[in-house]
Amino acid sequence: MRAVKAGTIPLEKAQFQIHVFSPKAGPIAHSFNDAKTDQAARQALEAARDELWGKPPEFLKKSEVGATLRPHLDKVLATAPELVAGIIERFTLTFGSGVSRSDLERALLTKFAPENLLEHVCDKCLGWVKSKVDAALEKNDTAAITVEEFSREIGAFIGKLRFENILCDFAGNPSQAEVKLHLFRVYVRQLELIDADEESILRAINCFLRSAVNRTEWAKRGLVWEKSFDEYQNTLCSFWQNTKMQHDLDFSTEKMEKRGMRLLLECMKLRRPLEGKEVPDDFTPGSFHTLADEMSLGWHPEFKSRLSREG
Repeated sequence: MRAVKAGTIPLEKAQFQIHVFSPKAGPIAHSFNDAKTDQAARQALEAARDELWGKPPEFLKKSEVGATLRPHLDKVLATAPELVAGIIERFTLTFGSGVSRSDLERALLTKFAPENLLEHVCDKCLGWVKSKVDAALEKNDTAAITVEEFSREIGAFIGKLRFENILCDFAGNPSQAEVKLHLFRVYVRQLELIDADEESILRAINCFLRSAVNRTEWAKRGLVWEKSFDEYQNTLCSFWQNTKMQHDLDFSTEKMEKRGMRLLLECMKLRRPLEGKEVPDDFTPGSFHTLADEMSLGWHPEFKSRLSREG
C-alpha cells in the first residue's frame, strides 16, 4: 500500500502475490485470491474487516487484535477502500510443493539456467535476492527487485559461468566423520612416512575429499571430458618424476624424511589448469594425494618398499 501510494508500484500494471512454500488454509487470503472484480474485492475487504475488527461502527473485536498485527491492520482497514480493493483485485495466492529449493530449481530451469549449472545459479539467486532485500529494508525502502534487474544480474552470472575459464567449485567442507574414515588411507600413511604434522595431514584429507567431489560433479555435469582427468594425472606424475630426479641429485645426502617433505612441498605448490580452465586451489594438491593413494607416486624415497612391507 505504501509503495502504491508513493507511486513506486503503479497499481494499474501491478500483480500482487503471496507464495507459501506448501498448501495452507486461510479463509481471508483465499477470499482475496478469489476476488477478481472491484465489487468482489470490496466485499472480501469488508468481510475481512468484520472478521478481524467486528461489525461497524462498534468494531467490538478491534481491541482483541494482537499487538504486533494491530499497527499494520489499522493502516490497511483505515485506508481508502478503493485503494485496498484495487490491490485485492490484483492479488493471487500460490503454493509450492513443500520443498522450496526444488520448486525454485524447476522455475530456474524453465527460465534461466542450463541444467549443468542449476545448483550454482540457484545459490547465486538466493544469496543475491536476500542481500538486495535486506539492504532495502535497512533503508526503509520498498523491498522490491524489478524483473529487468533480476534478469540482468542472473543472466550475467550465467554468462560468466559459461564462458569464463574457471571450473566451478561444487565441493563443500567434509564432515568430521569423513575425515576420520580417511586417517588410515594410503595417502595419509605416505605423509606419516615423512613425519608430516597433524595440520598437514588434515589439510591433505580436505584436499583429497574436495577434489574427489569436484571430479565427480564436473564429469556428471559435462563440464569436463572424463579422459581429461587421466591426462591431468599423467601431467602431475611427470612433474613429480622430474622434480624427484632433480631432488635426488641436489639433496642426496639429506635424511629421507626431509627429502620427502621437500618433494611434497614442491608438488603442493603446483597449480595446473584442466582443459585450459582454472581449477580450485585445492584440486591439484588433492589430485596428487589421489595418486599417492594409488601408489602411483610417493614422497619418501623408499615409499613403495616400506608401504609394501606394512601392507
